[in-house]
Amino acid sequence: MLKILLILQLLLIVPFKVSAEESFELWIENYKKSVSQNISEATIKRAFDNTKIDEKVLKLSQKQPEHVLTFWNYFEKMINDRRIRIGQKFVERRNKELNKLEQQYNVDKHIVTALYAMETDFGRVTGHFDILSSLITLSYSSNRKDFFKSQLTALLKSIDRGVLDFNLKGSWAGAFGFFQFMPVTYVIYSADGNNDGKINLFTFDDAFASSFRYLSMIGYNKSEPCLIEVSIPNDFDWKVFKNNETHSVKEWLEIGILPVNSDDFSNTSLKAELIMPEGYLGPTFLGFNNFKILQSWNKSNYYVISACQLADAFAYKPIIERKRFLTRAISRPKAMRIQEKLMDLGLYNEGVDGVIGEKTRKALRQVQLEMGLPADGYPTDELFEIWKLNDEEIN
Repeated sequence: MLKILLILQLLLIVPFKVSAEESFELWIENYKKSVSQNISEATIKRAFDNTKIDEKVLKLSQKQPEHVLTFWNYFEKMINDRRIRIGQKFVERRNKELNKLEQQYNVDKHIVTALYAMETDFGRVTGHFDILSSLITLSYSSNRKDFFKSQLTALLKSIDRGVLDFNLKGSWAGAFGFFQFMPVTYVIYSADGNNDGKINLFTFDDAFASSFRYLSMIGYNKSEPCLIEVSIPNDFDWKVFKNNETHSVKEWLEIGILPVNSDDFSNTSLKAELIMPEGYLGPTFLGFNNFKILQSWNKSNYYVISACQLADAFAYKPIIERKRFLTRAISRPKAMRIQEKLMDLGLYNEGVDGVIGEKTRKALRQVQLEMGLPADGYPTDELFEIWKLNDEEIN
């Protein structure tokens, strides 16, 4: 089923060439021709009459906040006492409806409520950008033109069918509704929760039915955990740690990885990966298949960790607190200098941007193993000092 849905998504992509020098006006004409067989002339005309590039959208598309926030700054922005309190009360107030959806779709009601909280602060902040204008802008000028063209086409087809409106408002990136669905996601996964013949993602019934359905269709299973906090032994063999590599809970137990709450490991046959967003001195988790499933919603580890923890808080389960851990956040300039050093050593050949992705972590783990340091792939001031680097050397 998932393969079929992915094919459907690909079919929505508009296949036409865009030259680097193509003017906005010429791009519009080429795009209009490419969709003229599938979308009415009236819809196309109204969509592009007096349209122009949204400069604010362009600026926002060039800078994503997650790239500069530390894990704890991100986590504490997403999770606070106010949000936990509101979420717990929301689950209690809507318990009957949520239980029905949970049973129908086999998806945990707390994780869906957590996504509701994180995406729009419980429906309070859904965005004020004109979705059509945003998608036209990003389809013409962004580093993911094909992606946004597929979203634009899905939006125009939905408008043409009368199920979405020209004046739809949402995020600068084209997402809308309580759960910030993109138009393609709306077309494939949305559900009519109250059976009134319409799907309005700004209403509880339709928005929640759609989100439950989405998670169900991509494989979420409420009978399995998402994320469990664990501890690492002092004599942990760092050679066995690799990002995205899974082992059974039984295998993790055998090498000393233990749950912080002793009753968390009820099924030792489940596969999980070890996740350390702040290195070995920060919080450590086992992420299960549901964790990977949620990365289809948002690929950021910070986001998914926060969502799983917020879901636990809504269920009155304990969650991590900064005061229990050492904070070792390194400045971005120092992270850039470490990347330069890894390039000098021939271990890394990507761009120097201070963003510590998987390729940087892989190179760091190799260096840390050779030095006899905990090979968590996390850049630290300690490593900066061992290499005798200094801020003046930063390009």
